[in-house]
Amino acid sequence: MHYVIGDIHGQLVCLKELLRKINYKPEEDVLYFVGDYIDWGPASIATVQFIIELQRKGNVHCCLGNHELMFNEVIKDKWKIAATKDGKTNYARNKGDE
Repeated sequence: MHYVIGDIHGQLVCLKELLRKINYKPEEDVLYFVGDYIDWGPASIATVQFIIELQRKGNVHCCLGNHELMFNEVIKDKWKIAATKDGKTNYARNKGDE
């Protein structure tokens, strides 16, 4: 089977539950992750690490979402981070950790 999964947003427990519910079999199934692995939820780093491990074990394809793209720009220091009236940066307003 082929599955498309998106907008995980650091919800690793939910992702694992979803894979359990679809009875994911790495030796048979194909997963397509369509971005937004990070931000909002409590486990962004662990979610990315888990997806990398899935890639090592099975047929898993990933693309970046807008949250990963914003994070990459912050890391590369190419995106001008402007504070808003509430004192938060654009990335922080999208639930990114500063």
